[in-house]
Amino acid sequence: MGKLKRRRTKKIEEIDNEIKNAVNEYKNEPNRYVMISKKIGKGFTSKQIRQRWLSHLDPSICHEELNEDEKNYIIEWVKDYKNNNSSDKICWTKLISEMNSKFGKLRSENKGIE
Repeated sequence: MGKLKRRRTKKIEEIDNEIKNAVNEYKNEPNRYVMISKKIGKGFTSKQIRQRWLSHLDPSICHEELNEDEKNYIIEWVKDYKNNNSSDKICWTKLISEMNSKFGKLRSENKGIE
């Protein structure tokens, strides 16, 4: 691994740690991601910080690969959802909630079927 890559990885880890600490510090604040953005600076928007937290840093997120049961559930859920809704938009947050109830694993919105 080159020096630049090591520095970049270390910098990301440092920023991630700052975000984790700040989320804990501002956990009861209504605009916590805005406050965190201002606190850590470094040019990250509140939206970027929120996305980083929800996709990677939140300790309640399961990062394991989806198993076959979960993959099949998603496929069937999407089919049913499309049949019962006129919109082409899929409510991923509803799917995530239902998967958490069914499988006991909270997944990121960005977790895809590979």
